[in-house]
Amino acid sequence: MAQECWEFYFAQLGGRSASIFFDDCLSARLEDIDLPNALRLRVTMKQPGEDGLSSSHEFDALNQLENTIVERLARLGTVHLGRVTTGGQRYINFLTSMTDGEAAPILALIQAETGYEIRARVEPDPQRTAYWDELYPSDDDRSLLNDLKCFENLAGAGDQDTIGRQIDHLVCFKSSASRLQFQEIIERAGFKTDRLYEDIAHNPDVFCMAFSRVDKPRMGDFTKHEGWTCSAVTD
Repeated sequence: MAQECWEFYFAQLGGRSASIFFDDCLSARLEDIDLPNALRLRVTMKQPGEDGLSSSHEFDALNQLENTIVERLARLGTVHLGRVTTGGQRYINFLTSMTDGEAAPILALIQAETGYEIRARVEPDPQRTAYWDELYPSDDDRSLLNDLKCFENLAGAGDQDTIGRQIDHLVCFKSSASRLQFQEIIERAGFKTDRLYEDIAHNPDVFCMAFSRVDKPRMGDFTKHEGWTCSAVTD
């Protein structure tokens, strides 16, 4: 069985809040999957939250519904790519060799069993847009996803997030002038420049900078750059 790496992040789609759940491991082998069509399902939620995302009242039922769909379609050789939840709808994407006519009776049976309205669309997807365009994170979304992982790791280590500690950052630019401008800004904000470096031989247009400051880790402080790290404080 192929390895799966399910990841989750929030985004804004068309001015609405969205939660996106996708298999990150598929990115390495997607082009090798010999399934020509994308199957896109739209499930209308019964009790969405005010933000259009799933509510606690419906969370378990929606997950059970998705598990049922995934399990039954998997018997026919489909590959589950992920889902988007937004605007009171849940969109579930697959790769498949099925046609609309072959998928319809399976989904009609699940709809009758669960009472959920399920709409389906099957179409050729040679560029894998059902994954790359609709599920895969942008660079900014990937930064947020990595930040969430860091905070989860800190919490799992018993971190006391009200205590300051040195937080190390890394950021890269396309010119030394941009890097210098940023350096002046962050040093006025109390950060310390730890290192300036570049790899002219291999990446002549990348100018990086490591910097740090004693801070309390807070979500939103660390996006839009290459990375950050700190130690957990447990006492």
